[in-house]
Amino acid sequence: MEHKLESFYFKADSKQKQGPQARCHSDLSAFLDTYASVPEAERCFFEQIREGQTCNEYYDIDWILDEAPDSSSDTIATLEQRVFIAFLVARNQYAPNYAVASEQCRVLSASSSKKVSLHIIIPTYVFEDNHKHMKAFMLEFQNVRRTQDQQILNGRLLEHIDMGVYSKSRLMRILRNHKCRDPSRPLQRPQWHEPSMVAEDCEFFICNVVPDCVKVASNVQGATVKRVKSQGSWFQTLNS
Repeated sequence: MEHKLESFYFKADSKQKQGPQARCHSDLSAFLDTYASVPEAERCFFEQIREGQTCNEYYDIDWILDEAPDSSSDTIATLEQRVFIAFLVARNQYAPNYAVASEQCRVLSASSSKKVSLHIIIPTYVFEDNHKHMKAFMLEFQNVRRTQDQQILNGRLLEHIDMGVYSKSRLMRILRNHKCRDPSRPLQRPQWHEPSMVAEDCEFFICNVVPDCVKVASNVQGATVKRVKSQGSWFQTLNS
């Protein structure tokens, strides 16, 4: 399947004397072909979510741990699963008409003994404008949940969802990518999440919108939903 995108994928090379160098691709298939041949130690790539870009629903959770847990992968995986389950509970209580199941999520992990770090992408649900609609959805999510969140991980979950990822032309790390100055924590599929383990690489890109998706408006609670057929696929449109 050919994936055509208007977003760009940047490689920043920290080894260059004159500073980071950028190369970009606008086609996902071509990018993935190139990316596959890059040695792991040199993978410092980002997906740019350009202002006004249509995007999948996405979240960046960074939870700095008060106490360092056992550094074993089993303990870290257990913490990740607790955070992920808490996220699903909070997200579904906020927008039950757009319910999310675990198998609909694509999860990436860069957790360590110091923090739980998860990227969660939900290709089922799509926003027309990442900066306006996805950000508005998250702001409302925060406002609604903040007063109801006390029974979910001590009410702290929303404090650890990074709102900065909804800024204009944001760069997001991608699958198997590490930070240029810290190669120790590449974004990987977590072994505890089977749907992510078997998913194709292209499913982890925020701007890779698939035809069979559901379009979401920012004010989901005050909207009336109707279904229309568009280009052979079913979408949801919302009228306030």
